[in-house]
Amino acid sequence: MIVEPGRDFQGLLSSLSGNGARRFVLLPLLHKKQLAGVLAMGIGGESGQAKEDLLRARQIADQVAVALANAGLLEELAQSNWGAMTALARTVDTKSPWTAGHSERVTELALKIGREMGLTAKELDLLHRGGLLHDVGKIGVPGKILDKPDKLTSEEFAMIREHPEKGSRILEPIPAFRDVIPIVSQHHEKFDGKGYPGGLSGEQISLGARILAVADVYDALAADRPYRPAFPPDMVHAIIDKSTGTHFDPVVVQAFQKIISPVEAENISCEDRPATFSG
Repeated sequence: MIVEPGRDFQGLLSSLSGNGARRFVLLPLLHKKQLAGVLAMGIGGESGQAKEDLLRARQIADQVAVALANAGLLEELAQSNWGAMTALARTVDTKSPWTAGHSERVTELALKIGREMGLTAKELDLLHRGGLLHDVGKIGVPGKILDKPDKLTSEEFAMIREHPEKGSRILEPIPAFRDVIPIVSQHHEKFDGKGYPGGLSGEQISLGARILAVADVYDALAADRPYRPAFPPDMVHAIIDKSTGTHFDPVVVQAFQKIISPVEAENISCEDRPATFSG
């Protein structure tokens, strides 16, 4: 049994006694001279058996200490990765005042949809990371295009359409981010195969990208853009409903409708409302 520092040892011994143990050994789990926990084991009653048990306990304690240390390093690395992803998302979003906070808010809505659909913790983690990074390719799009109040030229729109593939190329050299590349590269694909960049359809599109597509378009329609004001909530829902089966996966839209109704959307303040996605 592994015990964290500060636990009640009397209660621990009572627990071990309840399992039939009469003799105990408590061994510290040390990492860099810091107490990470305590390994508690019941040992045999015979002298020879007790020696063997003590040796085995010491070996186990050493292995557990290393495992705890590795887990700590992995946790530190994970936290570092989350920080890097958030920083990347904010770097993209702050290119334009119209997109400030976009990636984080769209990710939040996508996660709500994912939970409603019953995604596993692993799938939600992937969706979370992919959501934060989905527009990272817009780093290469000039701000004057993102902020343009008029209709984009065909050349400008072509530059916008390149951002999924640019994002994939940015992330590909980073091992920790490679598993989110399908979400990043496919979030502009459409369920009927008429999206970009690959013309994928149906379940050829990753589930995370199908979820993000709904959250992203909701975000774009529900927020002010440089070329138009925000659409009212009932119109946003009508547009998404009309695009079900063509642009969007019907299963994802069904979950979205359970998460946020037009009435609920009306009560979301402009500051809290998901905010962006052009192109």
